Amino acid sequence: DGDVVFRTAPSAALLQSLDDGPISFEVDHIDEALSEGWSVLFSGQAHVISDPAERQVAMEAGVAPWAGGDRDVYVRIVPDDVTGRRIRRL
Repeated sequence: DGDVVFRTAPSAALLQSLDDGPISFEVDHIDEALSEGWSVLFSGQAHVISDPAERQVAMEAGVAPWAGGDRDVYVRIVPDDVTGRRIRRL
């Protein structure tokens, strides 16, 4: 629905700062073979998904952690600002 949802560890330092104001989340991809890529930065308010129905929707969306370990805390960012850029070889 336009929000960013990710999973993190219960001990993640990020969880301590969610109420302090907006946070940012960046995702990018580099294709070394083509020497190009892209980067997108989302900034906005975030909260831990604690509502059972909202958590079920996140689980059904297939949100999987990239890093290993215990990462069963779901966080939702409602973006206020989204910026991005494409990186290309000239």
